[in-house]
Amino acid sequence: MQVSANYFDGRSARNYEATVTKNSGALRFSDTKIAEMTWNIAGLHPINPPSSGQPFRLAHKDNPGARLVVRHQTFINILLAGWPHLKGGFSRYDIVQILNWIFGDLLPVAVVEYLALALLPAKLQPCCPTHGEIAR
Repeated sequence: MQVSANYFDGRSARNYEATVTKNSGALRFSDTKIAEMTWNIAGLHPINPPSSGQPFRLAHKDNPGARLVVRHQTFINILLAGWPHLKGGFSRYDIVQILNWIFGDLLPVAVVEYLALALLPAKLQPCCPTHGEIAR
């Protein structure tokens, strides 16, 4: 199914009328003024959750700032039926990104904090007075 949609490239304030088709794992769109582009399902995400009667705005992780606005309700329903993560759920990309945050950022910080708290008292013990020395 081919439908028309608006494409914003994110670099200029121009609105391009594009023809969009859904393939098995990607959206393919083109216009006379823009080269044919393919957005695969892995990086595709909605800008806003879909709402009946409203245009469906999509973005892709590979093209920051760019968006595709689809107004054809039947095509929107086909997209949502085929790719449920567009309804607002998590895609594989989102889950991988969350795991990267946990294991790439938070885990090393937790390990450093643990080591500092576990080893710091032993390193400071020789220079700190004991309880008996303080009482004298």
